[in-house]
Amino acid sequence: MYPCRDPRASSKFSFAGLRASLLLLVLLAALPGLGLILYASISRGAALAGASRILFHNLAGIGLVGMLVFLTAWMGADLFVRRRVKALLEAQLDRQREALYQSEKVAIMGELLAGVAHELNNPLSVVTGRAALLCQAAGEGPFAEQAAKIAQAAERCARIVRNFLAIARQYPPERQQVQLNQVVEEAVELLAYPLRVDSVKVTLDLAPDLPILWADAHQLRQVVVNLITNAHHAMRGSPRRGLALVTRLDPERGRVSLAVADTGPGIPPEIQPRIFEPFFTTKPVGQGTGLGLSISRGIIESHGGSIRVESQFGEGAVLIIELPVEAGPEAAQGADEIDAMLPVPGKTILVVDDEPEVAEMLVDMLVAEGHHVEAVLDGARALDKLQEQTYDLILSDLRMPELDGPGLYRELERRDPRLCRRFIFLTGDTLSPAITQFLEATGTPSLSKPFTPDKVRSVVQRALRGLRSRDLRNATGDPSHAADRRRRDPAQAA
Repeated sequence: MYPCRDPRASSKFSFAGLRASLLLLVLLAALPGLGLILYASISRGAALAGASRILFHNLAGIGLVGMLVFLTAWMGADLFVRRRVKALLEAQLDRQREALYQSEKVAIMGELLAGVAHELNNPLSVVTGRAALLCQAAGEGPFAEQAAKIAQAAERCARIVRNFLAIARQYPPERQQVQLNQVVEEAVELLAYPLRVDSVKVTLDLAPDLPILWADAHQLRQVVVNLITNAHHAMRGSPRRGLALVTRLDPERGRVSLAVADTGPGIPPEIQPRIFEPFFTTKPVGQGTGLGLSISRGIIESHGGSIRVESQFGEGAVLIIELPVEAGPEAAQGADEIDAMLPVPGKTILVVDDEPEVAEMLVDMLVAEGHHVEAVLDGARALDKLQEQTYDLILSDLRMPELDGPGLYRELERRDPRLCRRFIFLTGDTLSPAITQFLEATGTPSLSKPFTPDKVRSVVQRALRGLRSRDLRNATGDPSHAADRRRRDPAQAA
């Protein structure tokens, strides 16, 4: 956090109190005049000497002047208050407009990243996939080390792309097993370049005994990125720039903690209670919306945790997150993973992708697993192939010219709905709302680019085992499976 205060945001000026004070002072000043007018009114009917008449006129004049002063002061105070209120409202509107502008920029950035990610993930899929195949082929030979280095560099590029997409995309809440240390490492890797450019020394002190959390990994990553970014900005004017991230386990309380400490100027005590308020910011206009810490607090509290700040002005700041250790459905998930890795006899698979290199690489990966594989470059040719023969699985890209993945799915849904259960979609773009809605509506499994042979094997084996289970239920007349068929095939239900 920046140490300087924003007078618009931090002002505690009470306009009601100012108005009351001014009115009281003006009233006290006008009382003598009002009293003189009252005295003059009472004496008006009496027979007065010449000197008394002069005194009467003087007193009346003083009373009128007092009234004029009273009215003038009232109008001035009212005008002052109105101007101050107007300035405050305009400042609030400016902050809201800036927040809206920032949100629109994020939305536009998301759309841009969707296209960039798709184009980047295609060649990146080839690099990561081929590197993994090269490692398998090299074995223990002389080129094994070089192949491993290529694979590591390719996987690092893939992680950076995934992290950027995770920050840009508005994921629906999705709890899963999460390693807090891994979330911290990914956030630091995402921001490694700007931290290195500004000579920020990053220290990681991650406890090795942290239990697995049941949490939303994307939301937690967003929180850590926000905290690191705030600390980075706070240290820009400091000669000494150090950032420390520390994770710990408190077994007695059943909580894990993450502390993000910086060597910046610290946060003044009067600002600390407000740093988690929406739209509160000490940054210059255009450099922040005041929403980062507010959103972070909301995410942490939705996980049953807490976030607080500890800071001495001039001695840096520490933001501390605590999260409860909650056990998720670990046993069931572990069983699914083991079941997915069990081998399934070789099947006939059709690959549909408009990128020849990606399609060829997938063919090589699947052939190595003992499957019979054919590849086509668009949805129209896939329809021709599916008319000629039956395939056990269809791996189709989502975004293709002419007939894309959703178009191919809808056409097969019309011609032969049974084939729709055999789809696995390949996607390098999960930012598009239309694609997200399509995948959720159809319930079709997907494989995100870039992928490795292990990921391809896992998804394919799980899909094949699911198909075999449904076939067995169909053969035994399982009523739940019959209902599933009627739901997918409206004609049969009719």
